[in-house]
Amino acid sequence: MSKLNRLAAYLGWNDKRRRKHSDASRRRRARRLLVGERLDGRLLMAGDLAVPSLRELFADTFVEGDQPTSRTFIVTTNSDTVSPDGLLSLREAILAANANPGLDVIEFDRSLVGSTINLQDRALGALRITDDVRIQGWADNVDTLFDERVTIDGGGRDGYGTRIFDIDDGRLDNVINVELAGLVLTNGWTRAQDGAALRNMENTRVENVKFSHNRAHWQNTYARNESEEDWNSVGGAIANYHNLHLIDSEVVSNSAIQGKGGGGIYNAWNLLIEDSVVAENQTPNQGGGIYNDAQAKLELHDTLVVRNMAYGQGGGITNLGSLLVEGSELRENVTRGDVGGGALANGGVAIIHDSEFSYNKVMGVTANGVSLGGGAVFSTGSLTVEGSLFERNAVNVPTLTERNQAGGAIHVYGGSATIVDTTFREN
Repeated sequence: MSKLNRLAAYLGWNDKRRRKHSDASRRRRARRLLVGERLDGRLLMAGDLAVPSLRELFADTFVEGDQPTSRTFIVTTNSDTVSPDGLLSLREAILAANANPGLDVIEFDRSLVGSTINLQDRALGALRITDDVRIQGWADNVDTLFDERVTIDGGGRDGYGTRIFDIDDGRLDNVINVELAGLVLTNGWTRAQDGAALRNMENTRVENVKFSHNRAHWQNTYARNESEEDWNSVGGAIANYHNLHLIDSEVVSNSAIQGKGGGGIYNAWNLLIEDSVVAENQTPNQGGGIYNDAQAKLELHDTLVVRNMAYGQGGGITNLGSLLVEGSELRENVTRGDVGGGALANGGVAIIHDSEFSYNKVMGVTANGVSLGGGAVFSTGSLTVEGSLFERNAVNVPTLTERNQAGGAIHVYGGSATIVDTTFREN
């Protein structure tokens, strides 16, 4: 599904609104091409900064056909069992691939396309991947639609489920390569841990995967798609600690209740997101959609960050490391905290190129009635904006006093900013 169709589906646009948005996007991109400032996908110049794209790193890491496959395993049952019954479960296939050196492929029998695999909660635990593997969630010669993806259910709908995927070979001197495709990861569940659907410690590529309705549980409380109580309980759906590449995927309706935040995703190293949607995630802390930690690198290309919420700062994204937003849209994100950034709170280095920030809001104040604004962006770090549009962003606080600092679109607070060829409208 195209980025425009994804956006239209999430926002409920009619055909007229869809065409208007498409025409505006084409005009912006044409203007960028005319002035010769279009990204080449490998290097972005921003003032004195030269930022190599993660696309270059990941192109060297994940090359189609660069590794001969060792064995192919065909999953023939949707039961989560390890037993000599003549059938091959997904768990059994992963165990076999872990034990077999080289890159293995796991596919699903055609009868399982669109089916659900219910993991056996804490009895068997997460699906642990410790060797090179490619898991393809659809059968050959089947037109893959969203409802045809294989669903893996962590059993956490009513509590006491399990994390779904734990990708870690347990070795500091070795890195494995993993690919996941054509899956829905739902109802993952952890107790005081991170990444209820996926914890990644390796090189992992994720394509056409939906993350939704996962939980991380703590003590006697839980909430849907939540990570709670511990600073290590971050990333309601995904926690990444090495190299992760998300393509044509959805991270939807996740939340993180305690810790640093990252309602949908927590990133501690390298994360590249392309042609994807991060929507309707939330946290009472920072980064309703994504929390990008110090020393980490995050890139968004042709990606939608829509309707996320934080009660701290950064309704859509909180960035403390390095961030590149290119050809993307951040819309209708909200922070209800006293420190703003409806779409983005930046405390690191952020570069925004050929992107749109619209209808984002700051809605909170402190107990003393103080609010720091930035309806779209609140920045205390280094901010560069090129060829972008900021439209109808707002700081909606009860009263604007001398202590409240608005900035309907952008508020730079003690940091630096370079803004070039950018339109501000009705903020």
